[in-house]
Amino acid sequence: VESVQLAIQILDEYQVGNKKIHVEQAKFQQKGEYNPKLKPRKKQKKVLEKIQKRQEKLFDWRPEPLRGQRQKNENTVVIRNAFDPKEFVDAMEKILVHKDALRNQCENFGKIKKMEMHDLHPDGVVQVTFEEVESADMCIATLNKRLYNKRILHVSVWDGREKFKIEETEEEREERLKRWSKFLESGGSTDEGSK
Repeated sequence: VESVQLAIQILDEYQVGNKKIHVEQAKFQQKGEYNPKLKPRKKQKKVLEKIQKRQEKLFDWRPEPLRGQRQKNENTVVIRNAFDPKEFVDAMEKILVHKDALRNQCENFGKIKKMEMHDLHPDGVVQVTFEEVESADMCIATLNKRLYNKRILHVSVWDGREKFKIEETEEEREERLKRWSKFLESGGSTDEGSK
């Protein structure tokens, strides 16, 4: 009960966006006559899920971002055209070479939280998440349209939605695992002469 009174004191007439909200204590009263012989209909599972989602959305209110505050995804950059996925078919060690080279480049701009190389993506995508947004800004400003390994890099901020993981078929996955096993058994080289 105390929480209800507190909510009324704090939130009643509170400005949300361009609207004022009104808060009052709920009044529970029955609508119509109660007939104990009538059983209430069970709601379908889909209807219940829909109601639950709507309630979660209503209660999931968050304060509006402060003016000038950056979005969470803006500390992640997407580097495209960093490699051709076909070059890894016969030379798997190139994955590690590219990853190390790009990590060394990106570490110049700030601390890296995470780096993902999507080696199956046809656009040659590498995703780099920095600890600071400013590091991502510097990375984009410095590396965009820069020449790397005879390829022009296209570097931009991640929109927070685009996915880069490529799903493999079971056969492709098995073939890929065989190649990796062969690569690891050869001591990290796919060159037949180095065995």
